[in-house]
Amino acid sequence: TEQPFLSLLQSAGMALQPLDFASIQAALCPGGSTRDIYLMELALQKQMEARVVSEPFLQGAAVAAYSSYVRAYATHSRAVHKVLHVGQLHLGHVAKSFALREPPTAIAKQQLKRKAQTRAKESKAVRRDDTKKQRRPSKGVFASEFSAALD
Repeated sequence: TEQPFLSLLQSAGMALQPLDFASIQAALCPGGSTRDIYLMELALQKQMEARVVSEPFLQGAAVAAYSSYVRAYATHSRAVHKVLHVGQLHLGHVAKSFALREPPTAIAKQQLKRKAQTRAKESKAVRRDDTKKQRRPSKGVFASEFSAALD
């Protein structure tokens, strides 16, 4: 539950007001039954996921946001870390909240693949720069230190 985290926030001086989740759900489907609200939630989630899948920019942004969120979650202060431990985080649910359909393991594999590709491109560019910097013999006349006196 969220109660330990809420207590931590209150002890830090934050004024909190409770917000009932049912009121948020009811705003999604005013006057609807519990089943109607549930179906609207599913439809909204599916629409968001379809939009993210259909646009590569959104897909990349969602993956980057998901990764940033998980990394940031692991860097909380010690007091917060006791309440919000990264091991208790359900990464599949977090991925869904960013409208990602892939499981977290697939997302991690994609990121490792992209990192490997960028590293390969960078090392190739560095090698290309190094070969350009290497001194090439000039196409002019070659002269030896011994031939200057003989001419």
